[in-house]
Amino acid sequence: MKLPLATALVGLLPLAMAKSIIVYYPKGTPPSVIDNGKKFITDAGGSITYDYPTLRGFAADAPDNAVSSFSDQSPNHKPFVEDDQVITVN
Repeated sequence: MKLPLATALVGLLPLAMAKSIIVYYPKGTPPSVIDNGKKFITDAGGSITYDYPTLRGFAADAPDNAVSSFSDQSPNHKPFVEDDQVITVN
């Protein structure tokens, strides 16, 4: 019984090491570039948590190594990548 539990925990390790990010692209970025960005994140073991079509972007949980190399994916339509965080207004 210990082996399946250990296997499950190891399977969750990449998500535990994931970083929550928001990605958005400059005006005029083709939808295919945004779709390729989403695919890059999911192929790296991350997940798309929300889609922002009007902002040309998305929120995701992604491994740190994917986040660090993500901006190099489209030199003509370089995405802006920010940490997802809670913002309050007083």
